Amino acid sequence: MSLNLSNTPIVSVACITYNHAKYIREAIESFLMQKTNFSYEILIHDDASTDGTDQIIKEYELKYPNLIFPTYQSENQFSKGVRRILATFVFPKCRGKYIALCEGDDYWTDPLKLQKQCEYLETNPEFGLVFTDADYLYERNNQLIRAYDKTFRRHLPTGDVLNDLLYDNPYKTCTALFRTCLTDDYNRLVINKNFTMGDYPLWLIIAGKAKVGYMGESTAVYRIRNNSASHFHELGNRISFLKSTYRISVYFSTYYNVKINKKKLKKKYYYSVLNYLAQKKRFKILFSYAGCFPLALALIWKEWLWHLIVWRVNRFK
Repeated sequence: MSLNLSNTPIVSVACITYNHAKYIREAIESFLMQKTNFSYEILIHDDASTDGTDQIIKEYELKYPNLIFPTYQSENQFSKGVRRILATFVFPKCRGKYIALCEGDDYWTDPLKLQKQCEYLETNPEFGLVFTDADYLYERNNQLIRAYDKTFRRHLPTGDVLNDLLYDNPYKTCTALFRTCLTDDYNRLVINKNFTMGDYPLWLIIAGKAKVGYMGESTAVYRIRNNSASHFHELGNRISFLKSTYRISVYFSTYYNVKINKKKLKKKYYYSVLNYLAQKKRFKILFSYAGCFPLALALIWKEWLWHLIVWRVNRFK
């Protein structure tokens, strides 16, 4: 299936990065290895890194001047209050019919990722966004869990997913490919909202306009760092992140005039905090926060069982 016979890119690969010197080569190499029957471009936004990330990007820019188009900030925009880095600096430069996202500390593993996902959206015009499974790489112990969704038998929603998405965001950003035309409202709807994350609102905006697809094969590695945008070492930061997620759900339920069960939503985020404490082995705080001895024990048992499953998968793969 030929998607394009000209040099105009069909896909714009959008990568935002900050102090990812340890990871950015792996990310860029995974973009370059893509095998497609269409043209694509790579747009990288470096938010004034201080660890040499920008120098690595410049090496690739010089080597691939017609493929890699970076933006180098002299001042860190996030610290200045700019939360919509993609919408403000990257999306306006995307020339592709589709946009693929991958942050600088994640990377792709399937050289046919873009080809497969583009063909999916080309043959399913009612779909505006498609995700895939991903491997999880835990930085703290260098543990890799292949095909995370498949391993834990997670059934991700597809089709008209708006109602499901208002309660949970089960998708991984590094696997996303979506139609550029569906991002027009992104900045307008989230500007000045001070949401902690940018991908979740984007999925909700697209889900309100089109169906969302999912491909069961793993095409990328999602890196679980000790302290990143969605994984925190401090409980206070984790709670702030979850509160922001709650506000996003409530905001978009109001925008779409969709009734949402706030009690159910609050309960979900309460359990998210408890699961976080169990994962971090902060048992004293867990028992205090849970207020229920059997519940705390059940969460500890669940965490132990999770590790057992991971061990078995790695042992017998």
